[in-house]
Amino acid sequence: MLLAAIAWPPPPDRAMECMFMTSDACKEGKGVPGIGGYLGGMWWWLPVSEEFRALDIPELELIAFAVNVAVFFSYCYKFLKRGGHVLVALVDAQASAQILAKQTAHSRVMVAVHEAILGMKEYQTIAPWLMVGHLFGEGNHCADCASRGKIGELMSYGSQIKVRLTRLTVPALADDLLRTALKAKL
Repeated sequence: MLLAAIAWPPPPDRAMECMFMTSDACKEGKGVPGIGGYLGGMWWWLPVSEEFRALDIPELELIAFAVNVAVFFSYCYKFLKRGGHVLVALVDAQASAQILAKQTAHSRVMVAVHEAILGMKEYQTIAPWLMVGHLFGEGNHCADCASRGKIGELMSYGSQIKVRLTRLTVPALADDLLRTALKAKL
């Protein structure tokens, strides 16, 4: 199910084009703990240092969504401003999708991260065209690989589907969001 990030007007009579971006967070299991995202062959990864492993997965998942918005903003905005287009953010935590759709969070950490997202100019710009959904497991393969630092596996997948993958730079915003969440947690 997809949820609108803000109140949406009815869809136009013609079909809309969609752009999909995915995000994920990982703390345990195979690979390196981190957050990551993917959009059409572009990806990013930020290992989560020991300092930030006190954060829970839903908190890291919401941060990963925000970093996705910042990292992919210029590509998404070019697509959206042509009109009749939708950006679909698929997140690996149902809590993140619900917070973004309902515009409300309850825990101190999620409230702090959500408020930071609402303050992002990139988010404010794309929100009118943003749909959010929950995607996990095999359906979220590229973001899963990115969040776990499984770069070889991600590159192999890109080769198999004939997509040239490009790693993008993670902005300082990611560290700011992690610090905001950790401060709210303590």
